[in-house]
Amino acid sequence: MKTIPFLLILIFCSTQLNAQVSREAAKHYNEAVLFVKEKNWVDAINSYSNAIAIQEDYTKAYYNRGKCLLKLKKFENAISDFKKVITQDRDHARAYMYVGYANMQLKNYPAAISFYNKTLSKDPNLTDVYKNRALAFMKEGKIPQAIKDYSLIIEKDATNSSAIYNRAVCYTKLKNTALATSDFETLVGQGYKLDITMMELSKSYVKVEKYEEAIESLTEITELKPDDYEAYYLKGYCLLKQDLIEAAHASFKMAASKKVDHIPTIQNLAFTSFKLKDYGTAKESYNQLISSKPEDLSLRVNRGLSLLQLNEYDNAYADFSYVIENDPNMATAYYNRANASMGMKKNDVACNDMRQAAKLGYQEAFNHIAYLCQQK
Repeated sequence: MKTIPFLLILIFCSTQLNAQVSREAAKHYNEAVLFVKEKNWVDAINSYSNAIAIQEDYTKAYYNRGKCLLKLKKFENAISDFKKVITQDRDHARAYMYVGYANMQLKNYPAAISFYNKTLSKDPNLTDVYKNRALAFMKEGKIPQAIKDYSLIIEKDATNSSAIYNRAVCYTKLKNTALATSDFETLVGQGYKLDITMMELSKSYVKVEKYEEAIESLTEITELKPDDYEAYYLKGYCLLKQDLIEAAHASFKMAASKKVDHIPTIQNLAFTSFKLKDYGTAKESYNQLISSKPEDLSLRVNRGLSLLQLNEYDNAYADFSYVIENDPNMATAYYNRANASMGMKKNDVACNDMRQAAKLGYQEAFNHIAYLCQQK
């Protein structure tokens, strides 16, 4: 007598799980499938809707309509359909996955992460979810969690270049240059997006002061992309760090020819030009820098020094005067304005400036005062 209710319960459950789809609802569903094959998403959605109108618990219709809505980027409507699927089938892993995906598109990253977690709890074999969850972690600034997901992908597929690249980017964000460098080296070995990965590898070398390796890598980049100003600039920077002034100067010149308004390049070009006594290039570089940053008095001083070397004493005098007007306590400006006056044979004027430079503590000025001021 006690076994009868148990059998009745089993029969009842079985009936519910295998509920038959009505013939009319199935007709609209099959019609929708044909529209999907033709990539006619709008008519497919209408046919799935007709099927659902006839049979409200039509799980497959909700699921497939949701996928069509994703195609049309109607993400909120798609979420509603997939959540309907989940209420009818709590273990439908792909429905959770698509809710996660739709939330990603809506930039609701916490919700996306939550649904991706649920996806993997239902079906750990949906490994494609790891890369999407990792991206969501990155968007949320949860870099260690993103690295963990990318590492899981790489464990299963050591040649997954996309995962290695993104993990390298994550390591870079955490300033873990050693691990980032290792990943970028792997990518270069795989030939993955060489123009990008070689540049990132070069930057990693620069950060850890491996300048020779960086120069080698950057040279290859300039061969691959002759117009890449950044590669020439970084190569110049590395050469400068090794005190290879002439080579650095040549590289900065190339960078400037590719991008005329890159201020870091112009700054270094001005510096190396002056060091190599190429005062004409130094002057032109300082002209450009002053145009972009006229309030920087140090640029006026440096241009003035270049003008002195070019015997353009009037212009040099004007630059040092401008500096003194804006900073009456800059001893070096008085000293060099005195030099400009001497070039113009105005020793009396030079005497006054040299005295002022000495009063402000510029030691070299004392060596000239006796000569200049006795001439006065």
